[in-house]
Amino acid sequence: MYYVLAFFCSLLVIASLFFIPTQNVFELNVYWFSPFLLILLSFSMFIILKSLYSLLITHLNVIKYVNLFLFAMIFLVQGFVSKYLTVALTTDDLRIKSQAFSLAAGSKIWDSYFYQFPNNVNVTVVYSWLIRLFQSFHVQHVSLMIVLTLFLMTDLAIFVTYKSVKLVANKEISGTFFLIFIAGFFPIYTYALNFYTDPLVILFPALGFYWLLKQEKTDKIWSKSIYFVLAVFSLCVGYLIKPNVIIIILALIIAIFINFFQTRRSWILNLSQLGLVLLICTGFVLLSNQIKSVNQFHNNSQEQVPSSAFIYMALNPTTDGQISSEMYKFQNIKSVSKRDEKINVAIQKRLVKMNGGGILAHFWRKFVFTFSRGVVDGDGPNLQSVHHTKISRNLKQFAFWGTNLTQVLYVITLVGMFFFASNPKRLHESWTTLIAVLSILGVIAFHTVLWEAEARYAFLILLFILTLGSVGIVEVFAKMNANNNSLFNYHRSFFNTVICAVALVGFTTSWSLTNNKITNQNVVAQQSGIAYGLKQTFLLKGGQNATQNFTATNSFSMFKIPMQIFSNKKIKVFLVDKTQNSYVEMQQNIINGNVINNVNGHAGRYQIKILNSGKQTVRVDSLNFSPHYSLSSGGYLNNGHQIGFYLPFSSYSESEYTLIQPWILSIITILGLLIALIQINIDDICKKKKSNQCNENCSTE
Repeated sequence: MYYVLAFFCSLLVIASLFFIPTQNVFELNVYWFSPFLLILLSFSMFIILKSLYSLLITHLNVIKYVNLFLFAMIFLVQGFVSKYLTVALTTDDLRIKSQAFSLAAGSKIWDSYFYQFPNNVNVTVVYSWLIRLFQSFHVQHVSLMIVLTLFLMTDLAIFVTYKSVKLVANKEISGTFFLIFIAGFFPIYTYALNFYTDPLVILFPALGFYWLLKQEKTDKIWSKSIYFVLAVFSLCVGYLIKPNVIIIILALIIAIFINFFQTRRSWILNLSQLGLVLLICTGFVLLSNQIKSVNQFHNNSQEQVPSSAFIYMALNPTTDGQISSEMYKFQNIKSVSKRDEKINVAIQKRLVKMNGGGILAHFWRKFVFTFSRGVVDGDGPNLQSVHHTKISRNLKQFAFWGTNLTQVLYVITLVGMFFFASNPKRLHESWTTLIAVLSILGVIAFHTVLWEAEARYAFLILLFILTLGSVGIVEVFAKMNANNNSLFNYHRSFFNTVICAVALVGFTTSWSLTNNKITNQNVVAQQSGIAYGLKQTFLLKGGQNATQNFTATNSFSMFKIPMQIFSNKKIKVFLVDKTQNSYVEMQQNIINGNVINNVNGHAGRYQIKILNSGKQTVRVDSLNFSPHYSLSSGGYLNNGHQIGFYLPFSSYSESEYTLIQPWILSIITILGLLIALIQINIDDICKKKKSNQCNENCSTE
């Protein structure tokens, strides 16, 4: 299994340098450094980390202070992000948030979305529990407290994994390098901004892995039993939140069998471990059913999107297996058995049409899309600023630097994991690290072959990857120190030529970034929304209007609303400036499915007025229904007894700037090249220095 992981590490290194895809389509992202510049920067970062290792290994007493500094830096950046950044909610996360506030308010009416995707019921219930908890203490900013809670869980996961790394490596310095890697990973600063399964679940696999390591390190039978139960319990809590954790539980079961055949331990002990896993898992399945029942949610097989529909969608070569409307293609078939039969036939036809080579190419593209980006969708397009600062005006530029730094560290982590897995001693060292290996391979196989391709799915195993990678890279540094950096002792001219060529190609192929003009949206007020799947109907009588208030925190030049609201010609929409008692009628300027109007807005109070200019009652489309939670300070549409409706909108201004200045690109390339050349020629430099000193001493004598 370790050699299989080493093979996939090789593929991932290649993919992470040469085939980084964008968020939505499989193509090279123009917002990444070119592959050759990434190679140069990764090599330079490797040298810097190697030098840091050599420094720390001779000053072991300062390691704990370095660790404290790294933890403090992570906390400070997360605190800054929680204050200044936010995520504009869209489909799944918006429904979960709205439903959670409804549950917290006592409502047991579920949106139809959850009958289609019941896997998100438990996370919604957990969300509602947190809301009730904070509301019971009369907390004013509940959403902020939720974000801080997710950051706290992320930090606990980091701390637990830090402890696990030290247990795996038996070296304090390996934990330090884990903290260096994780501190540079963009997702740990952005995922917690959005309450969803990924940031909520990350703690529990980390806890499970830690307890299993503790169980392996102790000789006391009762301690072993307690640690094992805690590990399984942690994994089952994770499964309750995100069903994909079942892959890690299956990895645990497989590792138990492998360990039995390798060590020939007592079969009674193995059976007892398997029995505990099955018993605890069964208990959590029953608990999950009970949670749904208490909250009056009952699965509806006719409405639920079946797993086979996801598999069919994931085999679509035109979308590289990404999420699409294909999952609903067979939902109009009411008979569940006939629906499954139709989907299975469609899957078989699609496989035949793709043929062997096409299937392999499709799997490669899914693999690359899901696992080649260390940022794992943490740089999502919905990331926004809530204050008008220099960061908000240059948010995309900051994200550019953050994601490229993450990618460089990700490549080095993968190299470390490759060397970790390539060591033949691993086969007999630890069955707990085998669980991490099997988990990584299981998630890769599941999302490459069966399920949809989304980079966020790699977040589940990110801490496992960083654990093995940090242990492996420290072992590489230790060997290099022992061999006195013998890699470049010969053929220095060859290495000098190659690295100069890489720098030149990297610079020229990244030059296009200096011509990229970035348009950044500075949002001053908004209500996120979705434009489909609403059962409730909003009616507006002839001659009447509905109003919705909001407050703009700064000046803005554009106002955006969904175009569907104009599906009835009698509907007119006005933006009313309540501060200056003026208004502007929205014209139907349709851009990318939205109506966008240029306005001369300022900080102050505004009102959106929807008017039915006809005489008959009409239905207003594109309104969202969220009766217990409003996404902005303005609240809902005011129209008598029809409560809980709001119109999604966004008021913002745009600023344009160059992604990267030519002089910055030049400095980065030159610095990377200098670091590489110094490392390659360091022995010659030292020898010449010693020779000069010797000549000076001889002449003095």
